[in-house]
Amino acid sequence: MLKIFNSTLAFLSGLIGFGILYLLLEAIAQMTGLDSSFIPVGLILFGPIYEELGKYFSIKIWKITNPYAIFLGLGWSAIESFSMYVNKEGINLLYRINPTLLHILTSVVLVYFITRKKPVRGLIIAIILHIVYNIIFS
Repeated sequence: MLKIFNSTLAFLSGLIGFGILYLLLEAIAQMTGLDSSFIPVGLILFGPIYEELGKYFSIKIWKITNPYAIFLGLGWSAIESFSMYVNKEGINLLYRINPTLLHILTSVVLVYFITRKKPVRGLIIAIILHIVYNIIFS
């Protein structure tokens, strides 16, 4: 029963973490008058920074551990896919497999290094992986 609870908590923390981040970025975009997707290069390079920081804080706040980081990545990817649908970018489920695997990988990397008391190293690795992914697949 505890495993189901931890899995659900991790999944919901991914949903909530991305949701809060998304709303915050939308508010900033509206206050500054910028379109939320203002510069593709900015999204490729800066998107990974704020996404991985969002995951980092989700992990710290909800005390997510491995193997439950997998569910955090799934939750993060699920709400990201939903936000793309709502923004009328459309969703191709085959297209969403790679980002889902990326979010699982970076969540596991973050939890691994946080539990080893090396959170900065984990954050840097997760951000680099995410930037490389964005460069290759964007």
